[in-house]
Amino acid sequence: MTKTFLQAAVEIAKQAGAILREELERPPDIAYKGDFDLVTQADRRSEEWIVRRLQEFFPEHAIAAEEGTAKDRASEYRWHVDPLDGTTNFAHGYPCFCVSMALAPTMNWFLESSTIPCMTSCSQRNAAKAPI
Repeated sequence: MTKTFLQAAVEIAKQAGAILREELERPPDIAYKGDFDLVTQADRRSEEWIVRRLQEFFPEHAIAAEEGTAKDRASEYRWHVDPLDGTTNFAHGYPCFCVSMALAPTMNWFLESSTIPCMTSCSQRNAAKAPI
């Protein structure tokens, strides 16, 4: 079954959120990618899952991903992924974080999906009222 952009984004974000909830139960594996910028195993696992699933649904799309698994290619569409938005909260065991994904054609943002795993909520917006 073919999914719309929004259906795929929501499904993938929720699945990545499940990974983050699982990782929250484990001791954090924290590294630094700058003086103050944390990255955890949860960031990496979530991003790997998101990128793999986006490639399955939309193999021709480019992907900009925060932790380095980006797939840069000439494409009409580019996904922007933050697999764990709120890494510092996560690393301290504070369950206020989310999975953020957005889709933009060329340079115009038009779709966003985020999920807050510990609150089981998911928001979605279609900024340009584009067919999704």
